[in-house]
Amino acid sequence: MLGEGAERHIPIPNRDVCSPECFAPGRAAARVCWRDVNNGGITCEHLRIHFPREGPVWKPTIKNYERESKEMAAEEKVLCFERKLLEELGVFQGICLDVEKYLPVVTSAAHLVYLNRSAAEQDRRYKQLIPYTLLICKEKILRYRRGKGGQETRLHGLYSVGIGGHISEEDHGLFSKDRGYQEGMRRELMEEAGIDAGNGPAVAAINDDSTEVGYVHFGVVHLLRVADEIVANRRDGIAGPEFIPIADAMKEPSGYESWSRLCLEHLDVLLARAGA
Repeated sequence: MLGEGAERHIPIPNRDVCSPECFAPGRAAARVCWRDVNNGGITCEHLRIHFPREGPVWKPTIKNYERESKEMAAEEKVLCFERKLLEELGVFQGICLDVEKYLPVVTSAAHLVYLNRSAAEQDRRYKQLIPYTLLICKEKILRYRRGKGGQETRLHGLYSVGIGGHISEEDHGLFSKDRGYQEGMRRELMEEAGIDAGNGPAVAAINDDSTEVGYVHFGVVHLLRVADEIVANRRDGIAGPEFIPIADAMKEPSGYESWSRLCLEHLDVLLARAGA
């Protein structure tokens, strides 16, 4: 709680920058998200913006606040839901075929929020919602290697059979019912593979709390059949994409990122659920 002298000097957070948490009912009377950290300054609980102490009171400068706010506003915001929602539905480890239990809830606009990506990657209170699409052409599956151009450095060098990524706030259009989930999935397919074939059915959910990456992400597995093997390598993070026989893809499980490994282990069931 801020002291009386300090609170008079604290600027109201910018609604375009701060999380809805900063404006939630029950916050301080002035609806501010700042706290006295007793270490020589003021820090925003959500944005982690810090201001030095000046004299006997906490007095952040408006100039610094505006500069930091602009930097944070320019950062990508990604779609998330609170982890406690998963706990209410039932936490599972690995892959869950009962996707109908989770998908309508975790894609409901009422449960979704956009957070700055850098904060979301470290905030274990939230799960970033990730569509993860498997592309099948006859008896082959698309496989690629995570290149150095990808933003998720913890996955570099690993094989993947999933196309997808974070849902950005720009995906959220006026008529989106799920705050951009479907639009973001189509965008990722086009950006990463040059494929514009609609969205495949959801066949499973993935939750892997055993890794640092997995703890702050939640995957929804979709399966999409395509007519040919033409795929465009449109991102630096996608290295050597090619359709390979499903049997070959399953030979070296240790070389895959954990989500792909889970999908390959249950691929027969996922194909059956998709009506293949």
